[in-house]
Amino acid sequence: MNIMLQSLLEKYSLPKNIIEQDAFINEVHAYIEEVSKQNALLQNYIDLTTVELVQRYENLELSNHLFEATFNAARDAMLVTEMGSDTFRFNDEFKRLWHLSDELNGEIDRQTCVRHILDQVLDPETLEATILNDMKTFHNRSDVLQLKDGRLFEYESRTRFYQGEKIGRLYCINDITQLVNDKRVLEKSQNDLIQAHKLSRMGSWSLDLSTRKIVLSKSLLLLLDLPDGEQYWSLEQYLSCIPEHERERVFNSIANLLSYKSVFQIEHRFITPQGKEFYINVQGGYEKNS
Repeated sequence: MNIMLQSLLEKYSLPKNIIEQDAFINEVHAYIEEVSKQNALLQNYIDLTTVELVQRYENLELSNHLFEATFNAARDAMLVTEMGSDTFRFNDEFKRLWHLSDELNGEIDRQTCVRHILDQVLDPETLEATILNDMKTFHNRSDVLQLKDGRLFEYESRTRFYQGEKIGRLYCINDITQLVNDKRVLEKSQNDLIQAHKLSRMGSWSLDLSTRKIVLSKSLLLLLDLPDGEQYWSLEQYLSCIPEHERERVFNSIANLLSYKSVFQIEHRFITPQGKEFYINVQGGYEKNS
């Protein structure tokens, strides 16, 4: 029984006259009115809370809908983990990269997924330790995985939050095998070109008219025995390395090239800042950037 009501009953247990009876009835009415007010406040609070919960649910549904649309349309392979859940979600690109079974429809249990991935990488121990660490920290990170079949995957691990709370992780994965191979081919081609220039004692430089800066190729730096850090020269600095009695002739050749958009060829001596002297033959033409 309510404490307030209990005290009233004890106070007016045996009303002896009309005055005491009226007082008892008035206090009971006051008590009932106070309870009614409290019930009204409670109902209002429940209504407001219900509206807020509905709004939060609708916002969450919209957020999930937008995430699902992005998740399924993404070109990157994606894997999503949820706090407290042993089920991982993945998109079609993730299934393709990791050769998952066609029977799997966007979901896979944690143990099967981790085991499937570890079986394909060259260093499963390190990756397994990294995955376990991901479950304990909030840090975002990125790395490259080398697979047993020779492929290279670049991946980024991001912590997922909702209203400030950690709810899981998102892994974005790209196959960079072709990109790395192309870079290696390009580096080898550039190195071969430098070696060819060195063997044929050739190099090149280019003049940017907007900045009046000359850029010396690596092969030319090697031929002139110049440090790698001296790749960028001003036009005036370059001309200052040409003996004074030859300088005007070289400058006029460059000026005519720019005026008539033609080609030129000229021989001159070149004395480096270190005092080494070379005889060089320069051939060039005008090139307009698109």
